[in-house]
Amino acid sequence: MFERHLADPSQAHHRQLHQPAERPDQRDLLTALSALVEQSLLNRLPDDGSLPRYGILETIREFGLEVLVAEHALDDVAQRHATYYRDVAEKAGADHWFVGPEQAAWLDRFEREHGNVRAALGHYLRTRDAENGLRLAGSVWRFWNQRGYLREGRDFLERLLAMGPDGVTRARALGYTALGGLTYWLSDVDATESAYVKALELRRQLGEPGAELEARYDLAFVPVLRGDSLEARKRFEETRALAVNMGRADLVAASDSSLGVLLATASAAAVAQELGRLFFTPEQRAELDARRKARVPAKPAAVLIESPSPTLDGYVPRSDTQSTVFLNAADSTDGAA
Repeated sequence: MFERHLADPSQAHHRQLHQPAERPDQRDLLTALSALVEQSLLNRLPDDGSLPRYGILETIREFGLEVLVAEHALDDVAQRHATYYRDVAEKAGADHWFVGPEQAAWLDRFEREHGNVRAALGHYLRTRDAENGLRLAGSVWRFWNQRGYLREGRDFLERLLAMGPDGVTRARALGYTALGGLTYWLSDVDATESAYVKALELRRQLGEPGAELEARYDLAFVPVLRGDSLEARKRFEETRALAVNMGRADLVAASDSSLGVLLATASAAAVAQELGRLFFTPEQRAELDARRKARVPAKPAAVLIESPSPTLDGYVPRSDTQSTVFLNAADSTDGAA
């Protein structure tokens, strides 16, 4: 028990994240804890409503580390510490602790355990154990995202992914998915696309259709960052169709939700373009475009809705890749666009 506290350089944040199963030695464990507290080697931290937590003084931790180094036991202790937090993180990811009904409570608990998570990741980086490091980091990215540690999480993931650039493993696929999620919320569109493409490629190579479909769904968010709502809509619709065929009700619902948000937040220009298609025939749009190029005033046109406010008559994509908006039957373009 004392050794476990020595593994965390942020001093004393160890505790069980979830209720442990009953074990024959549980009473011995509690006895050992009490003995360490009585000897002032550990101190009981203030009660925060969770399971009991214990701390250790920095001077005692440093002394204990020296003893472990002298006995060549530090690596073993650090490995066991890292393995514990890797397993807890994977359970958090698999059971959706960070997005489920008890989200706030689990985020708070991992906030308290963040020093241990950092220590475990530091161990995996020092030992160049990218596989286990990615299993841990890839499972806690939603915690990093929702608690504002996006750049820190990105740094951990990029360093771990750089250790084995040619590996084809689930851990690397998970790592790229996590990296894409963080860079998406950092609005780094190129990094997001690169990470999600690599995650998709790895899922295909691993022969995991369900995970591959999830990667396709993630990749559909890249055109959202680029402002290309039409491409984003196309990708979400494709993902939805595949999810229906695969019987993935969760991805059908996710795709429907994303499509709804996409349509609800469509830009004013996209709305104007749809209106233009309704109010003008292709011939009329061509004539308006020609008049714009020649700088000839548009012919008076009937106002569709009698109102003192400006009326949107149409939206014309031009051959020079620009567009012209017509308000009250007049070209609103001011000079060359």
